[in-house]
Amino acid sequence: MLRANYNYDSKYYIGGSIRTDGLSRLPSDSRWGTFYGASAAWRLFREAFWRDAPVANWVDNLRIRASYATIGNSEIGYDKTKGNISNDFPYMNSYQPVGYGSSVGIAWTNFGNEALKWETTETFDLGIDGTLFNNRITFEMAYWQKNTKDLVMQVSTAPSLGIPGNSYFTNNGKLKNSGFELSVGADIIQNKTFTWHADINFSTLKNVVKSLNNGEDVYPDSYTIIREGESYHSIYGYDFYTVNKANGNSVYRKADGTLVQAVGATGTYALYKEGNTEDVSETASLNTTDRIVLGNSLPKWFGGFNNTFTYKDFDLNVFFRFSGGNKVMNVTRQTSLLNMTFSNNGTKILNRWQSVDNPGDGIIPKIGYGTTVHNTQLNDGYSDSRFVENGSYLKLSTLTLGYTLPRELSSKINISRMRFYLQGTNLFTITGYKGMDPETLSSSTDYGVGVDYNGMPQQTTFTLGANITF
Repeated sequence: MLRANYNYDSKYYIGGSIRTDGLSRLPSDSRWGTFYGASAAWRLFREAFWRDAPVANWVDNLRIRASYATIGNSEIGYDKTKGNISNDFPYMNSYQPVGYGSSVGIAWTNFGNEALKWETTETFDLGIDGTLFNNRITFEMAYWQKNTKDLVMQVSTAPSLGIPGNSYFTNNGKLKNSGFELSVGADIIQNKTFTWHADINFSTLKNVVKSLNNGEDVYPDSYTIIREGESYHSIYGYDFYTVNKANGNSVYRKADGTLVQAVGATGTYALYKEGNTEDVSETASLNTTDRIVLGNSLPKWFGGFNNTFTYKDFDLNVFFRFSGGNKVMNVTRQTSLLNMTFSNNGTKILNRWQSVDNPGDGIIPKIGYGTTVHNTQLNDGYSDSRFVENGSYLKLSTLTLGYTLPRELSSKINISRMRFYLQGTNLFTITGYKGMDPETLSSSTDYGVGVDYNGMPQQTTFTLGANITF
């Protein structure tokens, strides 16, 4: 690795670096990658014209900066669609012992790809930062962009090929992330007994899949899709329209705009006619080609708000986090709490269609027994727009109350400083999401980001402790 930095008169800064990395997860022909970066900054407040300008009376420090770099992804074999390491050496054919009756055999477990190469990301950012009013306020604003090429991911293959898991790792496409960042910190109150310091940061994220090999869609699971022009890992499924008030059947909108209804427990579909909703005589279909993108699984904005208060020997820290603009497919509600086997139902089942005079909430259809009913009336196993929910939230992430023992008391026991504290984390969440936690991850690695299937919420914890300095 080689790095160089230079500054002239503490006003102009430039820097550069170059490094070469080797990765054993790649084949020998493409194992080594070279990555480089450059940066520049200009401290305007050091210029003579700045010192004489009226703005210098309240702007103490101002800097414009920019940087560019290339980065290699060392997590080759990391399945981005599921969030787990699935193969340490994805370029190799690999095998493992398996049982075959009472005998032990060897099975092919990974289809290697000797053409696999580095996944690289080009990063660029342009920003401005400074301080105001005798350093009482700090701020930072920036635009950033990351362009990733040669994405390493698993792509599906036809079962007839006989490849293990019907998939293999390859370099597949390009991804673009961009956004703005804003952070502000301020000493709001400062006196002898009481202080209040606050920091807030806010970021936006725009994520777009720019290209995939041959423009072909990638299906990480049956609930999401990776498609050119869409956000990475978008929720993908059926567009629910309503529950037919005449018979309790679920009604869906096909990709061409046609409305169809699931017919009872038959597993078939019929056209839905607005003027004659009782008629189910004209057959129709609903298949996987009727699925559409139902929303982003990645947040479009996020940030935090941190407050630190002190009063004499007491201190209080309050930290909020927020995020939004994303959707979550609530598979738990679809599969576990509204199942048609009459086990472990949620209270929402009470809002089902029961009769023409008691049509329910227009979301839960009539009940019936069996897998066929569940699959057609609730689209079990696929995303359904009635279960795609807003994943925005505001969380009280951390609340800490502390008390520092006065110096004259702690010194009597030969302690320089003693602070007691009580801390709580994940104390409450404000959200419209109907599941346990909009940040939850599914209990199974078969499902990726944006899919909540029996996921556990983040735990609320309380800690009582002490910081002691001798």
